[in-house]
Amino acid sequence: MNVPTFKYFDLPLKLNHVVVDFTSIIIVNYKTRELTVECVRSLEKYIPQNSYEVIIVDNASNDGSLEHLIHQLPAIQIIESKVNVGFGAANNIGVNTSRGKYIFLLNPDTILMGNVLSLFIRFYKKNDHLKIGALGSLLVSPDFEILHSFGSNFPFGMKRFLKNYLPKNEHRTLAKIEKDYSAEVDIVVGANMFIEKKLFDEFNGFDTNIFLYEEELELQYRMRKNGYVSIVLNEKMIIHLEGKSSANYFKRKCSFLSLCYVSKKHLPYYFYLMYRFTLVFYAVAFFKNPRTTWHEKLAYLKLTIFKK
Repeated sequence: MNVPTFKYFDLPLKLNHVVVDFTSIIIVNYKTRELTVECVRSLEKYIPQNSYEVIIVDNASNDGSLEHLIHQLPAIQIIESKVNVGFGAANNIGVNTSRGKYIFLLNPDTILMGNVLSLFIRFYKKNDHLKIGALGSLLVSPDFEILHSFGSNFPFGMKRFLKNYLPKNEHRTLAKIEKDYSAEVDIVVGANMFIEKKLFDEFNGFDTNIFLYEEELELQYRMRKNGYVSIVLNEKMIIHLEGKSSANYFKRKCSFLSLCYVSKKHLPYYFYLMYRFTLVFYAVAFFKNPRTTWHEKLAYLKLTIFKK
């Protein structure tokens, strides 16, 4: 197995010591070099420079991303992975090199329109009695349409093993967020996930057996089992440029494999089999998607039926 190798381009230290509220912003780049640069520019525009650092992990883009990022962002720490280790593992690498009290995991296809970090930190401090795990905000499109920002989608079997779990409806949750400013959710999406570094480390970060998709579900489920809650704030300061989900085969395949792994890891085997059975019905529904080829439809159906 190839072991990732890394190159480090150190951020010039502008501080004599680490500020109490110092935040490390982790961005994983995979063939999104222009978006990544624009994301960093928005951070520089709205967030005081002595309050954060940016760490970019290039996940073996092999498209000139690394050279482009070094040229465009010479003051930013960039880590090069020689192999694509997956989204969760790449974030773990970034966190392991960070020096902030807080970690902000941010997708490269996001643009900040304000200093959302200060709001996250303030909420954390004022509500430490809530035992907050992950914190996020509402994501919006360039037209300020609210996009997928959270999930109430722990698989049914997983919910059965959570103490004091109250079923959540996403429409009611969104209404509560907009009425009361914040609401508890199952999952804060990984596109903007704010968390204390010591807590992220305590739970060993993302499970690296998950290559792509559902890694935030698995981590936040482990935190929830230990009494931590995930919360979303009614702040619309982050544009998600590609936030509208697509139903392509690659995404479906990765999500399916991840959910199978998560179910096997956390549930009794009979619950896993029940969950697999429901996924077959989702595969049949996938056939109705006009944006996928018949080859993709058949491949996905075969995957859901025959994967062990």
